[in-house]
Amino acid sequence: MTSIQCELDIPAQLPSYPLSSQMRHHLFLATHEAITNILKHSSATHAKISMVSGNAVFEINISDDGKGFNSLANKLKSESPATASGDGLSNMCQRLADIGGHCSIESAPGRGTNISFVISLNFSAKDV
Repeated sequence: MTSIQCELDIPAQLPSYPLSSQMRHHLFLATHEAITNILKHSSATHAKISMVSGNAVFEINISDDGKGFNSLANKLKSESPATASGDGLSNMCQRLADIGGHCSIESAPGRGTNISFVISLNFSAKDV
């Protein structure tokens, strides 16, 4: 069991944009992976999840105040063949790429982690 204080920053009303079931599915699974990583690995005491929509993009930001990790070393690892464990970060990025989005992961030892998922809203729901 963990005791992490979670802060949600979600606008009371987000603009209505139709998303395909595939886009919703990939966004959900990537967000689920990010939250699972916080719970399992971060040793965080505080996490924040925010959603922003504007300028034809939708963004989900997930951050924590945990122990962090060397994101450069992890980037190099994710560019090599997959290993039995530690695929979560590359899976999140691949999920966003599959729907035409972008995943950004910033972390440093002792400084927590910030993950951003960004998708363009300049498309037709049937495009994806």
